[in-house]
Amino acid sequence: MKVLMIGPASANSSNYGMGVATAQIAQFLASNCELTIVSPTQASEMESSVSKSTLQVQITEGLTDQKQVDAHAVHIQLQSELPAYIYHDEQIKAETTEKGSIKTESIQSQLTTFSKNVVVAVSELAFDVVYAHDWLSIDAAIDLKNKSGKPFILHIHSLDYDRTGKNSRSWIYELEKKGMEQADTVIAVSNYHAEIMTLHYAIPTKKIKVVPLALSKVKDIPYTSPFSEKIVLFSGRLSHQKGVFKFIDIAEALLETESDLRFIVAGAGELSLEVVSRVQEKGLTAYFNFTGRISQEELHALMKHCEIFIMPSVSEPFGLVAIEAAARSLPIVMTKNAGALQLLKSAFVPKEETVAAYVKQIKMVLTNKEKVAEAVKRNQIAVKGRDWQHVGNEILQILNK
Repeated sequence: MKVLMIGPASANSSNYGMGVATAQIAQFLASNCELTIVSPTQASEMESSVSKSTLQVQITEGLTDQKQVDAHAVHIQLQSELPAYIYHDEQIKAETTEKGSIKTESIQSQLTTFSKNVVVAVSELAFDVVYAHDWLSIDAAIDLKNKSGKPFILHIHSLDYDRTGKNSRSWIYELEKKGMEQADTVIAVSNYHAEIMTLHYAIPTKKIKVVPLALSKVKDIPYTSPFSEKIVLFSGRLSHQKGVFKFIDIAEALLETESDLRFIVAGAGELSLEVVSRVQEKGLTAYFNFTGRISQEELHALMKHCEIFIMPSVSEPFGLVAIEAAARSLPIVMTKNAGALQLLKSAFVPKEETVAAYVKQIKMVLTNKEKVAEAVKRNQIAVKGRDWQHVGNEILQILNK
């Protein structure tokens, strides 16, 4: 079978979870079928020597700048949810005018150009199935399906619903909906995400196949923590979706009664400056450390020295970093709105999505060592029972149908 895959060939700062997944999937498929990867790549990252099975199609920075891509919906959220001391009215109006209209049109134009370039790049290739990942690949995949008559499989890692608010109905939402409607099969990364596709995008359940992600093997690197306090870890893109501002509010509430805590924010993103500003505004700088973008190896090394992992996401299609934390023996307090709960049945889930509910769960984890140790062990067993071989085989079966 000849598979034409459209999606990132590796992880980078703008696609971490998805990039890890697509790289692992591509590695498996390359060993089990004839695989050609069309990888969206910025000009600065174009390589002169790459695998002969990978076609690099140049992509403009606008299409990988998440703050620009989500500008219209994100700014709706910022105006309604973020405190005025970060986004003053004048700034909101200026950025909405610049990025909410002009930038949106520009990004759509860039996407059209990219999609046409993909089609041109593969015009001489023979393939049996188009296997596309997320919104960036949808227009090209639909065009290729229509031109070739070959089946189109769409693998969704994240939706506009997750990234920019549950009722954004942006042009990316419409694009995702069109893609899922025209795909022959849609792959979801969790039951939770499959339900979102059905409830909010009206995609029939019979069209959706659920393939949960898996744990990657990561090389151990030496690391000694400089901190004596108990480390509370947040890791993810610094965005509205990941709940980073809620994490800061949780830290503030915990510090009212707990002094022996250190809060580490691992990751980067479109709200990096705003996140640092929020910590400073609250007078919490002495209790926080920011790593910026770090590698998987560095993250796993850091996890070994942490006391607890917190995932307060608004919506988390899967949450690969949560199973990485589980593998590193970390107790996990996480949102109920996360696909990884399929595997992490012993994670600690607040009864409500409130700061107070998270604080209550975290305090329990910090004090109830026996209960926590049992939960950690069960989660470890669960995540080690699934690997990328399982994922690859399940996807290959879908592609073969």
